[in-house]
Amino acid sequence: MESEHPGRPPRSRRCQVPAEAVHLQTLGRPDYQDAFGVDVDRTDRRSALDWARGIFEHQSPLIGSLLMLVGWLMRFPPGPLSSPDHVLGLTILEQTQDAVVIGRDTSAVSLRIVILAPADNEPLTFSTFLRFHRMPWRYGGRVVLIAHRRVVPLLLDRVAARSATEHAHGVTA
Repeated sequence: MESEHPGRPPRSRRCQVPAEAVHLQTLGRPDYQDAFGVDVDRTDRRSALDWARGIFEHQSPLIGSLLMLVGWLMRFPPGPLSSPDHVLGLTILEQTQDAVVIGRDTSAVSLRIVILAPADNEPLTFSTFLRFHRMPWRYGGRVVLIAHRRVVPLLLDRVAARSATEHAHGVTA
């Protein structure tokens, strides 16, 4: 996933769901899964949880409001926006230096997001897994996924650009 334009931050793109993310997601056989990846500065050694917070919590108010709207549409009960146990209201289910699993379960849908920190020649990856528990959500949830496939690359592009800018100016996370 090298940048096609040297000097510009790489753009995120859809990629194969990493085997590690599939192993960590805990939903068994999800009804939906996808993954996006973006190359980031290899000297940026922040943890997967720090990357998750950067992706979700360090956004413009407009993007933050959009993310909260999606949570409301998916019927996720509000959780703390940021706490040691939450990222943008989603519960931290598992974390290591290299991986974090966040999610939420309702009677209608279960969500797992697995963020894998970049390693070796692998990109920062954002994998999404959904299991629909009610028939209407099997169809209605697909509408939300149209926005999801547009918003996740935007979030990853923004976090990659911030990482590049911070490292160009000697700021560390």
